[in-house]
Amino acid sequence: DPNSFDTPEDVARAFLASLTQTVEAAEANGTHDATSKRRIRLDPGAALNVFLVLDASRSVGRHDFEDARGALGELVEKIASYGATPHYGIVTFGTAARVVLSPSEPRAADAGWVQELLQGLTF
Repeated sequence: DPNSFDTPEDVARAFLASLTQTVEAAEANGTHDATSKRRIRLDPGAALNVFLVLDASRSVGRHDFEDARGALGELVEKIASYGATPHYGIVTFGTAARVVLSPSEPRAADAGWVQELLQGLTF
């Protein structure tokens, strides 16, 4: 059915299971005390790709699409504030997935340009 979609609860359950496995594997290999902060550490020159996925299906509606687009823009800004320079990928989906930006494109690491690209997406 082209008008069916996963509920937020279904998605949360699937992501939580995957995230829990990842964290448990990382904790098994690391040592830290209860007061230490969690961090993502990248080796110099290490590649980091961040994929931003935006639901553009009719069931979402224009308002929620714009809210999600704004949240992704804020995420890009927050990541940039940490000094990280990942390569971004942007995918929208409705009846079919559409690659808006591939991480292999030259400007995919330009956070400002990625934010502009996000703001230019229409419902």
